[in-house]
Amino acid sequence: IQPGSPREAQLAEFMGDASVRRQDLEGADRFYSRSLAVLETSQRNSIDYARVSNALAVVAVSRNQAPRAQGLYEVALKLYEAQRPDSLEVSQILTNLGILQMNRGDLTSAEVMFRRSLTIKTTRKGAPEDLGTTHANLGLVLLEQGRLADAGVELKTAVDLRRSQAPPLELA
Repeated sequence: IQPGSPREAQLAEFMGDASVRRQDLEGADRFYSRSLAVLETSQRNSIDYARVSNALAVVAVSRNQAPRAQGLYEVALKLYEAQRPDSLEVSQILTNLGILQMNRGDLTSAEVMFRRSLTIKTTRKGAPEDLGTTHANLGLVLLEQGRLADAGVELKTAVDLRRSQAPPLELA
C-alpha cells in the first residue's frame, strides 16, 4: 500500500475498528488519527473524513478527552450536515454531542442536541430503540433542569418505545 494513499487511510480505519473491538483504545486512537492524517491531504471535506472523525471522537470520549472529542464531533457534524443534511448520521452525531454536553454539565446545549436529533430520527423513521434512547437522554436532561413534567413525558415515551420492541417474554 502506497503511504499517503486512500487505501492507507482505509486500512488505518479498519485497523482502528479492529482495535476498538479488542478494546485497545490507544491503538484505535493511533489508527484513526493516521487515517485522518492521510485523508487531510486530499479528502478533508469527504464523508470518509467525517466518519473517521466521528469514530475517533467516540474513542476520545472513552479516553476521557472531552474537549478533543467535541472538536472531532463538530468536524464530523459540519461535514455530514453539508453533504447529507438531516440524515440519520447527523442525528447520531447530535446524540453523541448531546451526551457529551450532558456529561459536561451543559444541559441547555444537550437539550438542543437531543431535540434536533429527535426531529431527524422521527422524520427519517429511525429505529425505535434509537428514538427511545434519545427520548430517555432528553428526559434525563429535563429532569436535571427540574422540568419534571416535561421529563416525565420524554421518559414515558422512551419506555413505551422500548416496550413496543420487547420480545413477549420480556414484557412479563
